Order: sequence, then C-alpha cells, then structure tokens
Amino acid sequence: MHATGTIVGRLTSDPKVIEGKSDFITFSVAVNRYDFREGERVADFYDVICFSNVDNHLKNIHKGTVVSVAGEIRIKTYENRDGEEKTQVEIQANQLNYIDNYGEGSQDGDYDDYDDSYDDLDDDLDDLDFDDIDDDDDDFFGENDPF
Repeated sequence: MHATGTIVGRLTSDPKVIEGKSDFITFSVAVNRYDFREGERVADFYDVICFSNVDNHLKNIHKGTVVSVAGEIRIKTYENRDGEEKTQVEIQANQLNYIDNYGEGSQDGDYDDYDDSYDDLDDDLDDLDFDDIDDDDDDFFGENDPF
C-alpha cells in the first residue's frame, strides 16, 4: 500500500532538471490553507519529483505557475545542520496539470496560448431555467434513496 494525494498550489521556483539514467525534474509547490489555531492563512510546502514529460513540463511551468499535482506521498525525516529533526513531504507526481500558465505568473506575459472557449460560460448559465426543479422533492433518489 501507498499513500496518494492531490495538491493545488504555486511553484515557488523554476523546476530543476536532475540528469541521470532517466532525467527528472524537481520543484516545490506552496499550498495555502487556513490555520484555525493561529487564526490566519499559512502555506505548506511540498517537494515534487516528476519523471514523465520532462521536456514538455519545462516549457510550460515556471515560478508562479499554479499546478495540480497527483501522486504518491512520501514523508522523509532528516536532521538539519543545527541537529534539529525536520520533516519533508515529497510527492512523486503521476499527474501534473497546469491550471494557470498565463498572466501575472507568466515569464514572458504571452497570452497567445490562452483558451477563451469558456469565457461565455457564465452567459450560457444565465440562460438556463431552473424553475422546474423542486428542492423539496423527498423522493429524489426513488427506491435507491441512501437516506
């Protein structure tokens, strides 16, 4: 068995290529969350290792890019120079998706690759008629009602 998970966050730096038998890239992703004990937003940092599509990923991701990473989670413990025990969370990516690869996080500010096919989606949703939906319908699932 192994632990898997998905994170969505921003690259904290440009990916680094590690050359060997098979090249791979490493990068760190910052993921924001709300810490209820502290009452403020904090960031968690995950180290990502990606073995597939290295050349393609290098062209498409850079510092500031928002990505979704799914893969195997590994937790490593090590001792730093001061003798303190530290924990590092690493994800070996099985899937890497680019969520935001244009705009403020873009290296060259090039918007030519922007896909605007969804820009009118809000207008299309406004045209839908939801008046026929009965929110009080207790028999929504019929005989398969799980409740």
